[in-house]
Amino acid sequence: MSISLEQPTWLADLIRYTLEHYDTQAASARATQLPVDNRRGVAAISMALECRNVSQGLPALYPELSEDPSDFPSVKFLSTLRIQSEVALDVAVSLGRPYEGQLARLALLMIWWAALGELDQADALAQLWTQIAQGHRDASEISGYLDSHIEPLGAHLKSRAVLKPDPLLALPISQGISFFDIRMAGQLAEALHDDQQLERHEIERIMMLTQSDRLRFIEATIALAWSNGLLESEERNLIKKQIEVLNLDKKDTRKLLNAMITPAVPKEFVQSFSDPEVAMFVLRQLVIASMIDGEQDAKERKFLQRTAKEMGLNDTQFRQIMEAMMAFLDANRASIDAMKSQKKRTRPGF
Repeated sequence: MSISLEQPTWLADLIRYTLEHYDTQAASARATQLPVDNRRGVAAISMALECRNVSQGLPALYPELSEDPSDFPSVKFLSTLRIQSEVALDVAVSLGRPYEGQLARLALLMIWWAALGELDQADALAQLWTQIAQGHRDASEISGYLDSHIEPLGAHLKSRAVLKPDPLLALPISQGISFFDIRMAGQLAEALHDDQQLERHEIERIMMLTQSDRLRFIEATIALAWSNGLLESEERNLIKKQIEVLNLDKKDTRKLLNAMITPAVPKEFVQSFSDPEVAMFVLRQLVIASMIDGEQDAKERKFLQRTAKEMGLNDTQFRQIMEAMMAFLDANRASIDAMKSQKKRTRPGF
């Protein structure tokens, strides 16, 4: 099945495809490895990200989703949405919540509206979820109502995406942003399925932490680019474009633009991440960014060592991360080359 983003029902097609191809057996097998305490949902997110290469910063791509498998922007967009869906479904499986039929559709639509910050739409679906959970509504009766969300939600998702050929999509910094988008979907799913309701204050909390992590991540990549003493005009322009894509407020935009003049030091951004998993992801992404074209210089390595030290890692642990990321790059060279082919560059960037 291929999906045309020009069709108003493309999102319905994607949801149907994802639910039909979701590997419930594999998800159930992974769930047996999770703790049985209140950390189970969080652990499910981490495992879901790990098994899809999201934690390494190279989420799986599914060219077969797009009507044009050679169109990298649409493939990346649809693949990211599919992975968001599967991570949310993994959380549902791990917590023994619905992961099929209309309730699965309801959960996914709710999570996407919430991730976009469209809280009124998310609230409406959250109330419907609660009514069904309490036995006041029947899930078999909500198909038409869910259908009414498909076109407006699809339009909102497309409006936030880069769907034209763009060098931005080929950069590790873009893959990093995908990590935060996918992880947030898992966190929203965990908030929903943990107590069978998704409250506005939980959405706002998750969005605030995710946005803060995104900002610190971009600050870190800017600082890495500056570590050799030069932020090239091409890199500067791409950073500005990434900032535009994030739809930041004026205060956050100004902070990142200032970071391109006076970059942050590791001590400033390391301590600001929401949890150790995010900090480790960022460190791995910085290592990949420095190695991606095989030209890591001494100043970049020194910057990475300082960053690792601020995270509490010793020299042996840092060396292990460097070796693991090199092995990861070697194992995924074909995918990386496919992304790099979006733009021929003479100097390694983000």
